[in-house]
Amino acid sequence: MKRELFKIIILIILVFALAGCSSNEKQADLDQVPTIKIGTTATVVEEVEAARKGLKDLGYDMEIVMFDDPISLNIGLVEGEIDANFLQHRPYLDNFNKEKGTNLYMLEDLVHAPVFALFSEKHSSVEDVPDKAKIAISTDATNKARALLMLEELGFIKVKEGIEFPTVFDITEYIKNVEFVEVDLMQLTTVLPDVDASCMAVSLMVAAGKDTNLAIATSGLDDLQMFGAGLTVRIEDKDKKWVQDLNESFHTDEMREEIKRIFKGSFIPMF
Repeated sequence: MKRELFKIIILIILVFALAGCSSNEKQADLDQVPTIKIGTTATVVEEVEAARKGLKDLGYDMEIVMFDDPISLNIGLVEGEIDANFLQHRPYLDNFNKEKGTNLYMLEDLVHAPVFALFSEKHSSVEDVPDKAKIAISTDATNKARALLMLEELGFIKVKEGIEFPTVFDITEYIKNVEFVEVDLMQLTTVLPDVDASCMAVSLMVAAGKDTNLAIATSGLDDLQMFGAGLTVRIEDKDKKWVQDLNESFHTDEMREEIKRIFKGSFIPMF
């Protein structure tokens, strides 16, 4: 009889113990907040940080992982070190995927775009730029292409149709007889006094402490859409809810105002 009673007591203790474990596990599940690891660089980390509140409101924590350059940033995403990244424009990502044989995916909804402009210390308008003017452009492929496409739009030159990244060898006509001076990206601001105009991202002028009011023309919508930046994820994740929520946190009214505040016109919101 005592043995049977002992078995019953042990059984009751086990039942309550298991119930307690189950309750604790359920509470742990309720307390656990999913964390999204997003990679970026120093250039836009303040902007990424600004999305934290919106993401928290949607039920997520954010962990920012810093990288030194866009190549390591994308490799980190490919290798699963991070869940998403934010920095690059689509042409850069397309080229990375082609060169590395990867399949990273940029979401369609752009977040911001770097404004490109033609600056001059000698002329106050595009019309004032004379024939035989010297115009500085970057030696790197992307910024050179942006400059040439912009100068085509402004009526200086014509380039071959259908070329995404034209070079000076793709110029088919000089509408204005101008001379291009190719310099390193970081020298575009320093050569400004020595040329008639210099074509570059507004952010370079801001970083150099130069007057952005020296812009005599700025990039059009086609340029901004082509070189705008969006969130990048692994293609197998692109339709997952957490990706949709992350994207939403980067497209709030608060984020729009933060982009304006942080970049002071060198980057503009694209939503």
